[in-house]
Amino acid sequence: MNKPLDLPLPESVANKAELAKRLRKETSGEVMTDMASRGRYATDASIYQAMPVAVLVPKTAEDIATAIQIASELNVPVLPRGGGTSQCGQTTG
Repeated sequence: MNKPLDLPLPESVANKAELAKRLRKETSGEVMTDMASRGRYATDASIYQAMPVAVLVPKTAEDIATAIQIASELNVPVLPRGGGTSQCGQTTG
């Protein structure tokens, strides 16, 4: 199996700790930043793999809105993910 790409981060998302801290504080969803958890979200049913900076599994619609606001303030790109069953890489950026 191919190793997920751990692409260089833009300067704006270099502070992953701030992103995770705010997501944990301001949302009720599950925030995952460890390598194993992020690795599960680095791919879908396709051959494409890209390691996310963090993963939020929202509990409410408000969690989604808050996460998008935080990402906007920190200039972090957001990629919504559904079931991860695409065979063309749409859920990996």
